[in-house]
This record gives sequence, structure tokens and C-alpha cells, in this order.
Amino acid sequence: MRRLGRWVWALGPVALYAGLIVFASSRSSLPSLRLNDKLLHFGEYAVLAFLVNRAICLIRPGIAPRAVAVLAVVLATAFGVTDELHQRFVPGRDASVFDLLADFFGSIAGAMAYTAWAELRGRLSRRLTTP
Repeated sequence: MRRLGRWVWALGPVALYAGLIVFASSRSSLPSLRLNDKLLHFGEYAVLAFLVNRAICLIRPGIAPRAVAVLAVVLATAFGVTDELHQRFVPGRDASVFDLLADFFGSIAGAMAYTAWAELRGRLSRRLTTP
């Protein structure tokens, strides 16, 4: 049971956030937020890659941080591909290579942000535990 709890703790936020992305993509019209569409895609996938990176680190600690970051970018961008394909079938929405590029660059930013945050957290933890 303990192992299942760790998986839920790790993957739950990813699943919930991915579901939110699919829900938003399924809407024919979204309220105007007065933001550039590409900035929204960038931010959306930065958060997704951050959560994916976190999940991988929680499930498989000890993997090299760069490898985890690359995997997080690949997985988040692959989800972006499926999301863009899904939007082709939603009335009033379309698939865009430029949206996918924004997803990709956002994924890179999110994976890098998690890696930097985890490194900083590790440094602070080591400083607090060493006399």
C-alpha cells in the first residue's frame, strides 16, 4: 500500500493537470484572457513538464537530473502533440505547429525550473544537516 501511495502522490498532480488541459482543449471557445495564445501554451506546458519531472524523480530517485529533464520534455511535448491532434476535431479549434513549438519550449522551461529547484532544495538541505 505504501508503494501505491507514492505513485498516487507522484502521478496524481500530473493526471489532474493533464485532465485540465484536455478539458480546456475540448472547449469550442475559451474566455479571452488578453494574453497571447503562445504564452498560454508556453506556461501550460511549463507546468506540465515541471510536474512530470517531479513525478519521475519521486518514482525513480537516483536517475541523473539531466536524463529526467529530457524525459520530462519528451513526455510533455508528446502530450502536446496528442492535444493538438485532439483540437483538430473540436469545432472552433485547430491544430497548430506554432502552438506545438510553444508547448515544446514551455516544456523545456518547466523541466529546467524543476531541476534548478530540486538542486537548490538539495543544497539547502545539505547546509542545514552539516555542522
